[in-house]
Amino acid sequence: MQSRGNTMRLLSLVLGLAVVLPGCGGSETPNPTATAVHGVDWSLLVSENGEGQVCLQLRTADAKEVFSGGCGFTDSPPRSDPYGVFAGPTGSDFAYGPVTAQVKTVAGKAPGQPVVRLRPIRVHGPGRAAGVFVFRIPKGTSGWLFSGQDASGKAASLGL
Repeated sequence: MQSRGNTMRLLSLVLGLAVVLPGCGGSETPNPTATAVHGVDWSLLVSENGEGQVCLQLRTADAKEVFSGGCGFTDSPPRSDPYGVFAGPTGSDFAYGPVTAQVKTVAGKAPGQPVVRLRPIRVHGPGRAAGVFVFRIPKGTSGWLFSGQDASGKAASLGL
């Protein structure tokens, strides 16, 4: 039974719960259209900045302090990285980024690690972002790469 409890905690940490909350965009100015995805000790706020870019910020669970974040995440000109690996709480690293409605699964791979399959968390709101994926990278691992798949399992671009 202990194993099942640990599995459920891990699933709740990786998957989170999507809810609409006031949050922040690329600055400390509240953005009433922001969406937050929550884990045990973190929250991911999704908003749009003044240039119409999707912005993501990894924050404390109460959303008061920022660990990391960025705006853009586009796979079209002007191109930026479609996802990022950023700092999280207690010295952890997180991979996160927005996805379009076409992406149904995000696969994560790292040397010596089993493939991790994540369902994007659907969000309401900014721009073309239909959802986000967020993954707490296990300590002691590196080289994680993420790719998107559509409903039929074919490659689908991450980012917007």
